[in-house]
Amino acid sequence: MKLRDIHPNIKLRLVMQFLGGLISMAVIPFLAIYFTQNIGATKTGIILIIIVISGGIGGFIGGHISDKIGRKKIMIYA
Repeated sequence: MKLRDIHPNIKLRLVMQFLGGLISMAVIPFLAIYFTQNIGATKTGIILIIIVISGGIGGFIGGHISDKIGRKKIMIYA
């Protein structure tokens, strides 16, 4: 399969997911350092753990809702 054979929506989704991941990996370490200096290592660790857990839970809930209602309706609503 060549890159030309992939549907444009899938290409766009792959590019956006790559850029989102790249930006997250570039920003989050510096936020952790900044917060560690300002509010302390323990509080920063707790905040980052909460962010990761809430992202996972939100992903599961969002996936379940989009499977029940439909992805298109969820995307239009959002």
